[in-house]
Amino acid sequence: MMRSSIKEDLQGGLGHFWPFRTSKPNLRRNPESGYVRQDAGWLVIETIDERPWPTQLKNENEISPSGLVAILPKRSILFLETQSSGSTLRSGYRISSKRYRARTAIGSIPIDELQSAKLLSITANFHGIGTWAGLTATEESHETDQNGRFESWTVKLKSPPPMSHRTSKGRDLLLSTTWNVGGAEDLRQLSAPISISCASVRPRDIWDLLRPLLHIQNMMNLAWEGFVAASSGSAELHLKPNATNNSDRPELWNGALMVPLAGVAGPRSMNHRPLFTLATVGGIAGLARWVKLCDTYPRAVGPVVNRYRFGPATSEASLLDIAAGIEYWIKCNRPAAWANNHFTKALAAHIGRSFSQWVGDPEKWASDFWQTYNKLKHEATYVVDPSKISDFVRSGRLLLAADLLNRVARTKEPSRRIFQSHRTYNLGERLQARYT
Repeated sequence: MMRSSIKEDLQGGLGHFWPFRTSKPNLRRNPESGYVRQDAGWLVIETIDERPWPTQLKNENEISPSGLVAILPKRSILFLETQSSGSTLRSGYRISSKRYRARTAIGSIPIDELQSAKLLSITANFHGIGTWAGLTATEESHETDQNGRFESWTVKLKSPPPMSHRTSKGRDLLLSTTWNVGGAEDLRQLSAPISISCASVRPRDIWDLLRPLLHIQNMMNLAWEGFVAASSGSAELHLKPNATNNSDRPELWNGALMVPLAGVAGPRSMNHRPLFTLATVGGIAGLARWVKLCDTYPRAVGPVVNRYRFGPATSEASLLDIAAGIEYWIKCNRPAAWANNHFTKALAAHIGRSFSQWVGDPEKWASDFWQTYNKLKHEATYVVDPSKISDFVRSGRLLLAADLLNRVARTKEPSRRIFQSHRTYNLGERLQARYT
């Protein structure tokens, strides 16, 4: 059944806070009393600085804590990905304060049973991606009378077996469904999101488990051309061997997974068909290869996915970024025979027929793309054609994305899907008119 969410506490609440700079909190120390509130994708914690005045001048806050634990009115919370964000010294009849920021919160946690602040797994839940993932926990059916009017409607919630695959550094990716039922008897609320998890046998710092999930979210962002936010999450804590709560998975909130930055748009509709599906890139094994690709070639993947996480740059800056990514990717693949041509020409030829049919003459496109890129870099008087630059940005991003996804899928199915998609049709028409 649905329970109250940690998000309610993070909207603003009083509590006692224990910052720690070791592997786990020391509750024998006196806590700092303060307040926590959400500020976009970060949690801001401000506490009363009760240290004597000379001690406050030592600026201990310059050393960021490993984390904080807190006791709030409704639950206890572990804050991770933390940093000190300054302090304010006040005199007279005013209090001094210390400030921290955190990007992750986990609650409710059994503080006394924590072995360390490391984790064994984290899970992000996403709504609306069932068709993309090829998974669902719902089965629906209905009955009608002889006039075609509905007489009954039935929904069955049942999770299929999870899928898993080993990725690098001894971590496992898991893809599954979960479901919850809440609300009054005559106002039921059903939730059946897709869950993506990263797990490890040995306890790890949160970044080791979070990073693969961010890579996978970047892939989904690319598929829908917008930020696909996680709706909720959970974590498996590193507890003492005799802990009574070992089977519990407390709720997780993470700003990077759940809150888009200012200026970052979400998908127009999750009901629209994405550029590609999980099956297109090889299923969960393809996800594991994507995670490895992102870790190995970040300078090639970044120009493809950063727009949907950090927001759009100017067209000129985006073109420079994408061209640099293409050049880097081609050089990383040399001396392979296909990569021994000029950068954009090599990439267009490597994609092959699907790109040629979409763009018109790939040789003309590749030459014009690189000439425009060089003029932007070296000619101060170059007059920019905004529409042409914009088309180069998107077509170059799609070309690089297609080759990266082909590498992950080990087939050319991703490039075929991308360049035959309704999402890219209008751009293809403009390019064909220009380069045929």
